[in-house]
Amino acid sequence: MLDHAALSPDALAYFQSLPLGDQVAMQHSNLSFRTLEDLKAYQSSMLSNLDSVLYKRLPDPAIPSNAALDALDAE
Repeated sequence: MLDHAALSPDALAYFQSLPLGDQVAMQHSNLSFRTLEDLKAYQSSMLSNLDSVLYKRLPDPAIPSNAALDALDAE
């Protein structure tokens, strides 16, 4: 689990600059991160080849949601 209060200022800035998927993976890790080197080592070893759909941003759906169609139904 990532403790933001335990991170050094440079490590916190680095963490916040990471892609959201990497941030989520680090927050749910059972390892403790305290330094910038800890974050970089974890990212290079564990997240460099991440191909899991869980951490990828998927494109917007091509079909509109029902909420978008409700206005048309009212006409």
